[in-house]
Amino acid sequence: MPIDKLDVGDEGKVAERDSEINLRELREKERLAVVLNSYEGREFIWNLLSWCKLFNSAPLDQREIVRFEGQRDVGLFVLDKCFTSAPDAYNLMQQEARARDSEEKNG
Repeated sequence: MPIDKLDVGDEGKVAERDSEINLRELREKERLAVVLNSYEGREFIWNLLSWCKLFNSAPLDQREIVRFEGQRDVGLFVLDKCFTSAPDAYNLMQQEARARDSEEKNG
């Protein structure tokens, strides 16, 4: 049901809409959990979070700040979804990334 056609005075329709939203959010969490349950999925998400520069300082060049903040905003969104879907996945991704870095350095 489109939001613009929702009669907020109709409690039944509001409850139905809330139920649809909750079901959609549950499906999203389940699908992301499937991704985070695989090594390859976690590696992909880690690389995405790295690209988003969540833990980097903002650039000094004012022209770069908008792009940086946009990337960071995407990263915060993805990170929030990860913590909601699979709370332990971030720590596991971090451990796996360290292991990959160590393997690359040691040949």
